[in-house]
Amino acid sequence: MNDFCFRYTLRINRGLFAKFRYIAAYNGRFANREMEWYIKQCVQRFEKEHGEITAEDVLALS
Repeated sequence: MNDFCFRYTLRINRGLFAKFRYIAAYNGRFANREMEWYIKQCVQRFEKEHGEITAEDVLALS
């Protein structure tokens, strides 16, 4: 498995996820890529407001 990929199980309401898949298709992406895009946007907004998240910050949560 690629070291850059991480598997994560998400539990979500079926109806909500169906709507999310619709939005992903509208944007020309599969649901997984759409989710990755939203996560990247969230991280960018957070880091813009609070500063870059470092490796030390991530390790502190472990």
